[in-house]
Amino acid sequence: VARRMLNEETGDYELQCVCLHANEYGADCTRCEAPRMWDTATNSCRYPEGATSQTICPAGSYCPADSDSATLCPAGSYQPSTGQAKCLPCSAGYYCPEGAKTQIVCPGGYYCPSESNSPITCPNNSYCPQGSDTATPYPTTSSFPTTETTQNTEQSSS
Repeated sequence: VARRMLNEETGDYELQCVCLHANEYGADCTRCEAPRMWDTATNSCRYPEGATSQTICPAGSYCPADSDSATLCPAGSYQPSTGQAKCLPCSAGYYCPEGAKTQIVCPGGYYCPSESNSPITCPNNSYCPQGSDTATPYPTTSSFPTTETTQNTEQSSS
């Protein structure tokens, strides 16, 4: 907010800026255009970390400090929020292609270890339900009762 203040040395009234919201206005009452903020150390508008000279970084990307542009999150990572300086690693049971805004659940028939960029086909003799982070081998046939064992058990109990 600008208000008139008396300059006691000159006797003239001058406009002075009184900031109602921290980090929005400079000393000359100039409002910093979003996403820039007033930096009292440099007495100028600056971009916060996670922002570029054009815009706040969109979801699915990151903007390191002093960067002039957004960079897509690499495959195996994601970023759901805007204005971030780094991407998050993709969790086990999910995959994240380049530029991912969210993690994608691993479909049935595939498995996805942590930081996967795409689902991996479940190998033969294994099963992979939705959200698997590893392939689970099917039990071997020796762990199943055979017909002969089942018949012997039935006869013994008669």
